[in-house]
Amino acid sequence: MRQNEIIETFIRATGADIRYFGHPAGYCQDADYIRMPPRAAFPDDETFFGVLAHELIHWTNHRKRLARDFGRTAFGEKVIKKKKLLRRSVPLTYAPN
Repeated sequence: MRQNEIIETFIRATGADIRYFGHPAGYCQDADYIRMPPRAAFPDDETFFGVLAHELIHWTNHRKRLARDFGRTAFGEKVIKKKKLLRRSVPLTYAPN
């Protein structure tokens, strides 16, 4: 099995609603779906899957899934630092030319 097939199998197994349209990539929490530009908009598979993995991190936080709150009772600097650390675990965004 090729590496891309393994990644695609993993992504399908998440059950995430991924819609391919528009730019930029993003997670719509209210409607609970991931918006991704078409695969052809990315320079390579690594960038495409990196951005999709980043959006999947946001997707996991929906109230139906992990609903992470980082132990916060009020928005503060400690929470911001934890969120930044989580977002840095995969590439942030890709802006096509």
